[in-house]
Amino acid sequence: MPKKPLISVIIPVYKVEQYLDECLISVLNQTYTNLEIIVINDGSPDSSGAICRAYAKKDPRIHYYQQANAGLSSARNTGIDKAQGEYLTFIDSDDYVAKDYVEKLYQAAQRHQADIVVAPNYLVENQTMQSIVNHVNQELVLTPKEAILAQNNNKLMDCIVFIVAWNKLYRREVFQTARFKKGIWHEDEELLYKLYLTVDKVVYTPAVGYYYRIHSKSIMQSGFSLRRLDILAIYHEKIQILTQANIDTTEIKYQYLVKLAEILYQLQKNNYVTEYQKLKHQTKDLSQRYYQEIVHKLALKRKIKLHLSWYLKSVFWWVNEKIQR
Repeated sequence: MPKKPLISVIIPVYKVEQYLDECLISVLNQTYTNLEIIVINDGSPDSSGAICRAYAKKDPRIHYYQQANAGLSSARNTGIDKAQGEYLTFIDSDDYVAKDYVEKLYQAAQRHQADIVVAPNYLVENQTMQSIVNHVNQELVLTPKEAILAQNNNKLMDCIVFIVAWNKLYRREVFQTARFKKGIWHEDEELLYKLYLTVDKVVYTPAVGYYYRIHSKSIMQSGFSLRRLDILAIYHEKIQILTQANIDTTEIKYQYLVKLAEILYQLQKNNYVTEYQKLKHQTKDLSQRYYQEIVHKLALKRKIKLHLSWYLKSVFWWVNEKIQR
């Protein structure tokens, strides 16, 4: 029987000492054993580095690297540069995976000769599995266009499944020239659709094996920051690139308008007066153009949401915050 190909597991590490053991043990216990486990300590000030070094001494599959703090994108890019595997997968160091996680992703890739395999995930909060993201319980072979459209308005499953970098297996060639953009938030959303455009097909497998941990220190659970404005530039670039690729941009324009309304509300709420006025001025013409291009295409429910998010900002987003809590 031919030897299974090497798979590189890339794990960026930063201030996760309380979760790191569980993450590393879950990777070391994989049923798929031909792994190189690339751990990048992104200048973590806690004991994460010592924990990683201890595991590296126990298992030669762990390759430990340390760098000055440069952010998640930089750490992942370092991992990509170091990787020797035929396939790559990313695992955040505060998350963990089921023992057959890599095996099932690899099997799906082999069944369909796929360059990217996507899987749903569990949500974990306070050490308890809360739920599985909304997903489809059957394998799907998607075109790049279908995978991209699933990022924004997926009636079958949670859009996050197609947006994030983790919960996936990639053929190494997918990252031949692609890298995560440094210095921004929403780096996954900035890159993933571009990766989909480079492949022939994307396979979705219902094999749930990734446990995504929700906690107060994670970026997406943190409070408002001006860095959240990064998503607007990402959406705008995405609209331009997808337009050139002849992919419908109605949904991403809708998402842009709703997100812009939310950010304007947050700027007002948090007393960013100058930033509010600047953003409102900068996006006025573009937002009006997007609105005119899509409003007649929207279903009534979405049209109502869009109008409420803009014309009753304070009430709409206040209620939305209360519901999310």
